[in-house]
Amino acid sequence: MDNIFANLFRFRQTREVSAPAQAITPGVPSSTMPPEPSKIEGGDYQERIVPVRSPESACSVSAVYRAITLRGDTMSVMPVQYRKKDFEGGNFVQDMRGLGKRINYLLQEEANPIMTAPDLWNLVELNRTLTGNGFVYIERDEFGFPLHLWLVKSCGYNINTATYASIVYLTDRGYKTEVNVPTSDVLHFPNNFRYPNGWGKSTLLYAFEALTLNRTLRSQALDTAAKGGRIKGII
Repeated sequence: MDNIFANLFRFRQTREVSAPAQAITPGVPSSTMPPEPSKIEGGDYQERIVPVRSPESACSVSAVYRAITLRGDTMSVMPVQYRKKDFEGGNFVQDMRGLGKRINYLLQEEANPIMTAPDLWNLVELNRTLTGNGFVYIERDEFGFPLHLWLVKSCGYNINTATYASIVYLTDRGYKTEVNVPTSDVLHFPNNFRYPNGWGKSTLLYAFEALTLNRTLRSQALDTAAKGGRIKGII
């Protein structure tokens, strides 16, 4: 038994001696390779930025779905009022007579036969977040009196005539299409993030562009630092 341990010790000693020795200089790291990111920390979130093809695929992420539904539920319970200026001080006051009463009923109680007002504003807010714009069509009678507010599924705007060339909205009789709709019959709710022309930009698209830009700037900063921090410029 003693011979076995002696041979084993001799074998280990031979392997340790045969390994190339590495010089260690005080104050200098033994390796210049950056350490690998810890798997426990999850790495850098910016390296996992990927575009989504549709709002449906984005909502497959539980955090995104929860944030969007929470925003829609919050906005749907906020009261929407129709107000007009009074004749005395010019202040906006709530109108609950005649036309004002009907408009406030549509905005606050029942938007149409298949949707309550909170349901309508919830869906409008979801469209604002996911697509950048929410639209509501005002259905009127032959005298221009508002009858219902319908959620618009899609629409096309004609910039030359300043009208909506066509809109598709959901009714109790299925989807309907209207053409050459004046802007006074369509309520447009753009997102907080907007294009220069005023139309809303999807929150998901804005987040992707912002994170991608941040990743690009970070990569450029690291590349500049690797070159000694020197920047070439033309004045």
